Amino acid sequence: MRSLIWTTTFVASFAPVAAFADAIPTAFHGNWSQSQATCNDPNEDTHGLTITPNALSFYELQIKVAQVTDVAPGYVKVEGTYRDAGDTGQIAVDMFLSTEDSVLALSGDLNSQLVRCRGK
Repeated sequence: MRSLIWTTTFVASFAPVAAFADAIPTAFHGNWSQSQATCNDPNEDTHGLTITPNALSFYELQIKVAQVTDVAPGYVKVEGTYRDAGDTGQIAVDMFLSTEDSVLALSGDLNSQLVRCRGK
């Protein structure tokens, strides 16, 4: 019995630092664009990104979230499947939020820097 308790404690001490989930954290949700000007232009939707708990939606690219890895505060890795103009496949995206949650940087399969659209 004593060794079982020790083993359980020992294994638990090696738990992974990153947490896994199937939803994007709330801080990332919302509408994003290349600039505040494109945020406010109703005819300029080709530069926008909408993030919900389970999806990322660009103009023609739709990503359905399969797994989210919470790496650090303001930094998650999103893996899922995409559909883009009839093409489908697997995708991985690293998402970084600025400290004031107003700038979003994407890397991995998508590389861009976006600003949060206010009032949308």
